[in-house]
Amino acid sequence: MIVSVEELPADDIGARVRSGDLDLGIACRPDGPTNLSFEPLDNEEMVLVVADMHPPADRRRIRMVELHQQPLVLLPEYFATRTLLDECFRASGAEPIVVAEMSTVAPMLGLVLRAPVGAIVASNAVPAAMGGLQMIPLESPTPIRTPGILWRLDAEKGAPVHTFAVIVRKTALGNSLRRAGPR
Repeated sequence: MIVSVEELPADDIGARVRSGDLDLGIACRPDGPTNLSFEPLDNEEMVLVVADMHPPADRRRIRMVELHQQPLVLLPEYFATRTLLDECFRASGAEPIVVAEMSTVAPMLGLVLRAPVGAIVASNAVPAAMGGLQMIPLESPTPIRTPGILWRLDAEKGAPVHTFAVIVRKTALGNSLRRAGPR
């Protein structure tokens, strides 16, 4: 058995795990009652990512309200993360200028490197080796999402699925420990 990985919106992931099309999913907790088990992996802080030459690149933190009328590239509205961000914008009274919507992070970061725009992504989604970018923590409110592993409660799980889940857990733990730093 080969493990296949697809990048999908959270609602599609939940629906495909429920239907049995996927053995497991990695997404935020689904809304409402479901036949899925949710195993939280980590809390991911969302950050503003800008190019080194972008005016807020030297900021230590930025309030959500300061993104009012600022050009941003964001995930499309059908992503749970975008819903979270839109709620944070509403709570702060900010209305950014969404210049592009992209369904994957890599092209979002590529656009940020080449254009005077920012993107909001999970802090651990920005590769450490990718130079030319600055991550600025967001506050008031701080958008935080909790991804986890989705399993069907009534499904048999084969060895490759369990092995993949172990890899996902170790990766999430490693990301969490790197952010925490030495103690």
